[in-house]
Amino acid sequence: MAKTTLYQKFKAFERRLNTVNYHKLAEQSALQALAKLELERGKLDVSTKRTCDEYAQDVLGSSVYAPWLYVYSLVAGEFKEGWIPNNYYGKVVISALKSSYGDIASLKAFTRQLFKNSMFPDLVYRVNGLWLTTDNESIREDEVADIIFNDVDKVVFKKDHSGRGKGVYIIEKNSFDKKCLSSLGNGVFQRFIDQHQFFSSLMPNSVATLRLTTTVDDSGQVSVRTCNLRLGRSVDAHIKSESQLKIPIGIDSGVLYPDGYFSSWQTVKKHPDTQVPFQGKAIPGFNKCISAALALQMSVPQVRCVGWDMIINSHDEVEVMEWNGAHNGIAFPEATQGPCFADLGWENLWRR
Repeated sequence: MAKTTLYQKFKAFERRLNTVNYHKLAEQSALQALAKLELERGKLDVSTKRTCDEYAQDVLGSSVYAPWLYVYSLVAGEFKEGWIPNNYYGKVVISALKSSYGDIASLKAFTRQLFKNSMFPDLVYRVNGLWLTTDNESIREDEVADIIFNDVDKVVFKKDHSGRGKGVYIIEKNSFDKKCLSSLGNGVFQRFIDQHQFFSSLMPNSVATLRLTTTVDDSGQVSVRTCNLRLGRSVDAHIKSESQLKIPIGIDSGVLYPDGYFSSWQTVKKHPDTQVPFQGKAIPGFNKCISAALALQMSVPQVRCVGWDMIINSHDEVEVMEWNGAHNGIAFPEATQGPCFADLGWENLWRR
């Protein structure tokens, strides 16, 4: 048997250190959320906390997963078996069911080539010094503006690896500066979506997002597991993670839950800017979104859990803004709608 080299020992130590730091940050995030929740809902009782500790250790293999179970329990008002803590998903599930395949979602220029689907509003890609159409044809830089503003006055540019509302720019035709093109970096120009009036009535200043989470089970069957609506605030031109509102949606009904959540986990029953209540409102074209998410997931079975960001436009059509194949967070749907993945056997993946 070959001897372990010093380099291999160093890499093993580095992996262990990264894991420790990952779970430490996860604990800090969960405990911060818990503290904010307790201001509104009171302290998590000792008995439920003990149950979370035992479940994390006995079922999931480590006490490091308990803090997110505290958060879920306080949101739900009880402990539920089958929950997947956010850091367990990030460290165990992603490694086992996606590996590096999910990372391709961060590389915008592959989207249309991968899915062959016009639901993505992509117009032009910037990739490593090249300008490419959605058909992978190279174009000159002085042609870019004519193509992206061919029949629209406003577009969105999203950088590769953008997320949480960062690396996203809304660009209008009358203020477009061709000299700035080369400084944008790799990414995609997309049509600015004219959303359905239903979503504009909730918040007209930014395009809303429906986040549908799909999975592929061990037999290859795909299913939609969670859905929520994300709304921006009146001061923001696009949705930002620090200021957004999330409202759970019933998967079977397409109807909004009565409570929306700020990033602080505080709840509200109507949008604070438009004063429109959430309860009982049904998402238009919801079944179309479900069908689209299932079809798209079948196109990438290698990535076994995906978060799809989509919306219904003013023509009652589905438009898919992006897909999230790497760490598509599950904390919010697990806490408000979960357990969402209890029948998939994910709790046993750490034993591998």
